Amino acid sequence: MHVASLNALRRRGREANFGRTLAFLSAVLWLGLISIPPAHAAVFRWSAAGELVNCDPHAATDTAGVVLMSHVYERLVMFDRGYKLAPALAVSWAPLSPTTTRFNLRRGVKFHDGNAFTADDVVFSIERMLKPKSQMKSAALGFGKVERIDDFTVDIHTLKPLPTLLNQLALTPIMSRAWSIKHGVTDPLDFAGGKESYSARNANGTGPFVLKSYESGGKVVFTANPNWWGKPEGNVTEATYIPIKSNATRMAALISGEVSLLTDPPIQDLERLKQAGQVKLMVNPEPRIIFMGFDLVRDELKYASVRGKNPFKDRRVREAARLAIDAELIAAKVMRGHAKAIGSLIAEGIFGYSAEAAKPSKHDPVRAKQLLADAGYPQGFSITLDCTNDRYLLDEQLCAAVAGMLTRVGIQATPNPRPKAIFFQKSDVSNRDTSLYIYGAFPTTIDAQTIVDSYLHTFAGPRGDFNTSGYSSAKMDALLDAAMEELDPVKRNALLQQSLLLNNEDVVYVPIHQQRPSWAMRQNIETPPRLDNNVDLRFVVVK
Repeated sequence: MHVASLNALRRRGREANFGRTLAFLSAVLWLGLISIPPAHAAVFRWSAAGELVNCDPHAATDTAGVVLMSHVYERLVMFDRGYKLAPALAVSWAPLSPTTTRFNLRRGVKFHDGNAFTADDVVFSIERMLKPKSQMKSAALGFGKVERIDDFTVDIHTLKPLPTLLNQLALTPIMSRAWSIKHGVTDPLDFAGGKESYSARNANGTGPFVLKSYESGGKVVFTANPNWWGKPEGNVTEATYIPIKSNATRMAALISGEVSLLTDPPIQDLERLKQAGQVKLMVNPEPRIIFMGFDLVRDELKYASVRGKNPFKDRRVREAARLAIDAELIAAKVMRGHAKAIGSLIAEGIFGYSAEAAKPSKHDPVRAKQLLADAGYPQGFSITLDCTNDRYLLDEQLCAAVAGMLTRVGIQATPNPRPKAIFFQKSDVSNRDTSLYIYGAFPTTIDAQTIVDSYLHTFAGPRGDFNTSGYSSAKMDALLDAAMEELDPVKRNALLQQSLLLNNEDVVYVPIHQQRPSWAMRQNIETPPRLDNNVDLRFVVVK
């Protein structure tokens, strides 16, 4: 059977499944089994495929956990509506020296259980985040002693001058010391130990929303905090996050009104959504970069046909792989316009961005074949390409497309798409159980240092904590070490740009594209686009 015929059958199958799901949900709604409150009740429901794994803010490794708990747990500094740094639990700060900053804390703030927020909670939270079991240690990279001056003043000492201190504090959740002691959760949840923890199922922050209920693997319900020190721009009084893994079911839930917003609508169904009448789309400017990485450590690749050597240690082979990929074609055809071809690990709008580094690499399969031959592989070699099938936009389709392009120049790649939980375990820096892989990175601090230090610095935990490739360069380390301590923004920007150009020169990672995800929502929902591609309930308006 022709490929076109097979695709037509698959398409009709998807449409049939989608139609059956819609019919089922319509019947359920007609019977009154799903209640949809009127818009004036300011009740909001949204959905995505990811589910909340646990509520401990210092043990959250999944996106859903980080995002959902950010409504409960606040930071000293926050990202505002325009994603700029702004005061939160700290109202002001000033440097006392290049390595010490004094923070004046907000007065009159209470945790959801009624306990007052003080400097003790800040000291406790940062010390907790730095403990061995914490999954947030990298956010506190460079932190030293946290000193209580009085109830509403703390000094944060850094090991060296730390220009990203405020950006990192915007990722540092503040917990109640008294609540944590009371419930025996002074240490972060220990996943490796397989232990249950009170903080895994319960939460107590100072944020604009209170955790009302959490069903493991199911919905999460929040209610507005009437005692929050701030004033929400939105009008949501109760919000429910409903994880729905099936694309068709998630789409049907939006069209039927069971949920009001999807942060990850299937790209292949966006045109259908536009015709649904009561649904609108919004493109988010997410600066997440999708790239390909190589095993640069092993003397013999684990998942390749070549024996006794590692072809990727030869820059010419890595360059051949880069030239094989037609990023513009992928963005237009595979990603259906929901991606922008890019040659850099950092997108525009992030501190340290380099327009020169960001130019997409050229597609030159003839040159790629010649480089492989020059490197001693005129017949090429076979290899496994690891990737996710449930993490990034059209990640499985992207994996197949990249594998096909590599194969055409002689690197016969077999795509190996896996659920993100399996993939991330394989690609973890402690395992490096991969020879060639596709990854995605987003600078949560809105600063290039977050990415370049994690992926390009020689692994020295927590520095280089995502350096799965095992790349190690004295020149790169010197650039990143200097950038981490440089307080002059102009000089620091130049150092970060040099690190991005060096990545391209050494062909450490091959950037493919910047994602351009869309949200789909009901017409009665208003919310601003977010760089982090996450819903912020403070700004949601239900009309």
